[in-house]
Amino acid sequence: MNLFMALASLPLLVFGAVAVLSGWLVMRESIGTAIATGCLGAVVVIVLSVVCSLWWQLAMAAAVAGPSGVWQAIGRGLRVLLRRLGAVLVLVLLAMVVGITAAIVLVPLGIVAEVIMRDSLWGYVSSQIVMTIVQSVFSAVVTVVFAGALIALVRGEISTEEGRTA
Repeated sequence: MNLFMALASLPLLVFGAVAVLSGWLVMRESIGTAIATGCLGAVVVIVLSVVCSLWWQLAMAAAVAGPSGVWQAIGRGLRVLLRRLGAVLVLVLLAMVVGITAAIVLVPLGIVAEVIMRDSLWGYVSSQIVMTIVQSVFSAVVTVVFAGALIALVRGEISTEEGRTA
């Protein structure tokens, strides 16, 4: 997958090109054009970063879902992303909603624990350790569920592809 990481660095290359172009425009005293170029470049970099991240996740899921090499997993990940973009985005949004909900619940608990335990060093440290463990376990569970959903999505697409070729 290191090869895919090289491909996924495309947003960094675009960012570098936009930065150089914006700098050149500033030097030519085209400030408005430089700002517009920078903003447009930022949008392009953000979109490319999201697409490459989703592609990376689906390529890893494809590598796990069935016997395939790196290039096959990369290709299958891209095909699933293009064919099932709506399903992938729904999964991402669900994971984000769960994460935000967890933050809404856990941040007040952390604040309450800090206020209650502020006079006791050991109580404060132990409450922070417990909160860190709870957050880590919750994050791991969400990550595993998200990865499992992506693997199921890729396996469904594999069976659909096999049904088309049969």
